[in-house]
Amino acid sequence: MNYEDMSDFDIAVELKNYVKGSFSVYADHRMPFVLCEDTNEEFDPCNNPDDMWPIIVDSEIAIIPPVSNGTNGWKAERFYPQNCGKIIEAIDANPLRAAAIVFLMMKDAEKAL
Repeated sequence: MNYEDMSDFDIAVELKNYVKGSFSVYADHRMPFVLCEDTNEEFDPCNNPDDMWPIIVDSEIAIIPPVSNGTNGWKAERFYPQNCGKIIEAIDANPLRAAAIVFLMMKDAEKAL
């Protein structure tokens, strides 16, 4: 799947399947959103560090700033030994979004094994 072309909302919808808690998707509103029913707060991992940081830490995803990685965006990457030592990476202007994309790519790689 090409996560880079997905909206932040679509990424949140995909990520909710891997996070503990009960979620509701409200896509019929002007601004669609995912609601965490346990906390009654919006689940917005691409823009809220409180939602994405636990996923980053638990998944051991590295976030590298643009100056250090030689690109125009933040780079998120994860060395993935279960997939023949492959490095899974994504680059985006938003570091949380880049990390979310890497996480979803990791889950795709796990399904392929």
